Amino acid sequence: MSQSHCPTCGQRWLRPQQATLNEFLAEDTVPAGVQGTSREAFASIQKIRAGDGYKILRKLEREASTGATCDEMETELGLSHQTASARCHDLLRFGAIERSGLRRATRSGRSAHVYVLTTVGWDNVTA
Repeated sequence: MSQSHCPTCGQRWLRPQQATLNEFLAEDTVPAGVQGTSREAFASIQKIRAGDGYKILRKLEREASTGATCDEMETELGLSHQTASARCHDLLRFGAIERSGLRRATRSGRSAHVYVLTTVGWDNVTA
């Protein structure tokens, strides 16, 4: 991966040596400013967040020759758009997936990026 920052949010890419994918997806550090009930809600979704990330990796493993759009992942995995999009963004920032350069139509007819596993993604899905 040649870029040092995410093209979507501008955040610096997270390198695999900084954390394992499981640690990254199950991050339990509550963001600054989160208090009370929101803090409890954040903590309660961390295992689900990691599970959804691995579902996406396994989907991309099955679709190795063609990749998948976020819309395709939502449909097959039964994830909401917000969840699938957020986990794709997490995996993109970690370096486990990347945009293939191809685009496909979504259910609504819009053009969407096709994601594929990177070497880091393959290492984590087969671990």
